[in-house]
This record gives sequence, C-alpha cells and structure tokens, in this order.
Amino acid sequence: MRIIFQYFYDYSDGDQHDRQTAQADIGTVVDDVEGFHDVGENKGRFNATKHIKKDQDDHRDPDEEGPAKTVFVPLADGHGEGKAEINNKRILFNGVVNCGHTNRNLGITWPAESARGIAFAMARYEEIPTQTLISVLCGQEEELAVNDSDISGTWFAGLKLRTRSCGGDCSHETFDLPLELDKNSQQKPIGEISYYDQHGKPVYNDKEEVGLYFEFCKTAYKPYDLAVIICLIIAKHHLKDEIIVSSDGMLEQWKDGMLICQKILGYGLDFRLK
Repeated sequence: MRIIFQYFYDYSDGDQHDRQTAQADIGTVVDDVEGFHDVGENKGRFNATKHIKKDQDDHRDPDEEGPAKTVFVPLADGHGEGKAEINNKRILFNGVVNCGHTNRNLGITWPAESARGIAFAMARYEEIPTQTLISVLCGQEEELAVNDSDISGTWFAGLKLRTRSCGGDCSHETFDLPLELDKNSQQKPIGEISYYDQHGKPVYNDKEEVGLYFEFCKTAYKPYDLAVIICLIIAKHHLKDEIIVSSDGMLEQWKDGMLICQKILGYGLDFRLK
C-alpha cells in the first residue's frame, strides 16, 4: 500500500512568525506521536492499546501476564536497523529488518478489503507455485505462501493479507516527516502543470496541491504501517490544510489507526483521505 503525504512547511526561508508557527504545529504532532513511542534498550516500540486483534502474541508486552492487552510495533531507523528518530526536527522510522519472524515468500503484498490489525500466521503450509506479474515477466512461477492463515488470497503481483504481517523482514520504505526540507535536496514544490498529454496540451495539478512538497511511503502493509498511518492521522489533525494525505489503499485500511487515535488522543474518527 502506498501512502502519499503532501505538505507545506518548508519554513527555513520564511519569516520568524512562519517559523514559530511551524514549530508550534509540528511540536503538537511530535507530542502526540511521542505518546505512543516507548523507547526500549535497543530500539523504539510503537505502543498502541490492543483492541483491534486478539491474536497478536508476537507483539505482546513481555512483562504482561495473561491475555495481551497492548500491542507493540518495534520501530527502527530509516534502514531498519538503528533507533527511530522522533523529535521536534523530524519523525523518521522504518520497521525492523531482522525482526525474527519466519522467512517466507509473500510476493508483492496488498491488504485484503477487510484487512486490519497485526498478526502472523498461526498456521503455515508449504509454499506452492503461483502465477504473478513476476512469473509472467520472467516466464516462471513463484512459490508463495498462499495457504498460510494470515493470507486472504492473491492479486496479480503477489498475496493479499488479512492483517499487517511480514515475510521475515518487517522493514520496507522509510517514513520521513521533517520540519524543514533538506536544502541539498533537488526536490521542488509541486507546480501548476503535471505533464503534457500526447497532443502537447498541459494537464494541471489540483490547485490545492500547487506549492506543496510531495512524499510517499510504501509500507507493503507490514506491521509498521500502523505507526505510519497513526502519525499521519495525528499530522492531519494538527496541520490541517498544510498537509494532504492520500493513499492508493482505502479508508477501511486506516480504520484501526483512526480508532486507536480516537481512544488515546480523543480524535481520529473524523480523519478522511483525499
């Protein structure tokens, strides 16, 4: 699943008032995000009350007895190895590369329509040859874990997931939400014209997007996806029209993040994707 966020707080060249306003806005975002971030000895953990799944033993608080009530999502730095960075300058993290979960081939994953929560296969079966886009392009079938209990079915590129899960590597793309854009970056704000069609006529971007900076993060619906969507729900609440959040997934796949924010922070159910 690809999550898109377009934002307008490159205040490094702005006046002092703009900069102070930006710091106040991002400060409230960080305060709320840090409320979920439990820094452990080796890496941070994203802590959310467990009311979305009952079978998330892989993320159970090790100090808790009885049925798990809290889900912890281990977070790492952008490469999936060090510590997550959550401060008043940026929010940057990824899932953990060496997560310790079972290695298996899931192909390119996609959430099923009713997918939610975090869980791993309670029942595993032999991987079987499955036709995907890769097999069509390469001329040979991939062997995928089609029948594992956390798998809902297939789509043209791989497997559909019932829950956020992984195939032995909980990292994917880095989520990075900085206060100031890197001055050495070649990234430019979105212009009025998106592209020119085959007849040479300009195709225009939405007016609300012009002047914003485009970023995206593909999470492959791995466990850290929950941390990503919660961060963006929080950001949208505080930054309002200064950030646009969209996804090539559906709002249904954001519902558990919305519920968690509502329960912990008192807002979230009003969140909408563009």
